[in-house]
Amino acid sequence: IDLGIDAVAVSFVQTAEDVHNMKALLRSHGKGDLPVVAKLERQNAAVDNLDAIVEAADIIMVARGDLGVECPMQSLPALQKHIIHTCNRAGKPVIVATQMLLSMVNTPVPTRAEVTDVANAVLDGADCVMLSDETAAGNYPVEAVTAMRGITDEAEKYLLATRKLEAPKNKNDVSRFLAYTACLLAKATDACAIVAHSVSGGAARMLAECRPGQTVYALTHNSIVEHALNFVWGVHPYFIPTGDSSVSHLRRVQNFIATSDLFPMGQDVVITAGEYAPGEQTRRTNLVKIYHK
Repeated sequence: IDLGIDAVAVSFVQTAEDVHNMKALLRSHGKGDLPVVAKLERQNAAVDNLDAIVEAADIIMVARGDLGVECPMQSLPALQKHIIHTCNRAGKPVIVATQMLLSMVNTPVPTRAEVTDVANAVLDGADCVMLSDETAAGNYPVEAVTAMRGITDEAEKYLLATRKLEAPKNKNDVSRFLAYTACLLAKATDACAIVAHSVSGGAARMLAECRPGQTVYALTHNSIVEHALNFVWGVHPYFIPTGDSSVSHLRRVQNFIATSDLFPMGQDVVITAGEYAPGEQTRRTNLVKIYHK
């Protein structure tokens, strides 16, 4: 923790209690905001206790090495898809790891099967794909990263070309409907980006659930949240100082867009932000707006 880590991964998680215990330990060290990654390596975690673990953890890892030993090998592909789908539905980032480009430990190019494996993880809905031996002990670490970047870029092109925005299942989930509306608006207006003021990161994660074609820029004044959002699909986090507390979230987003080179002149940007509502002490995302630069 003292070294400034961005997350803590817990191996062989079996129940949600394992995650809660780690979070309690982090709170005792004054780092309760640090995200906890639950590594799923046992069948009871991947099947029986999955929903509870996903709810408790901040990030899920499909640790296929040990999971493939603990579970029948032939069930691993379906388990991977099931875990990813569960995480997508809950709005939790999910990492797929282990032997993704293993041949590149000794060769400068991946096998065709490995290329397909990485691409299918993206198409299944993974937020992150992870290298381990390939970069920790391999002979071609840079080539492995370059290859994975190229594979994921191509897979995402197909994902975005074939995706369909789906309305949230829970009609009472106002926050998710706002995120869905923002993505619909961005698509309909051909906006160049979506910018969210996201104190806790929740608004940015909900936007990412929709897999919009636009990059999501998330503004937060919490550096831990900023770093944690790097795990989320399609989100580019930016730290903005708290500054004058009287300045609205909407105004901060507008100032960011107006002064940043990320957004070309003459383009539309979709904004999500939170303003104080009557009787509320905190701001939550409650508006969607088009900003023309």
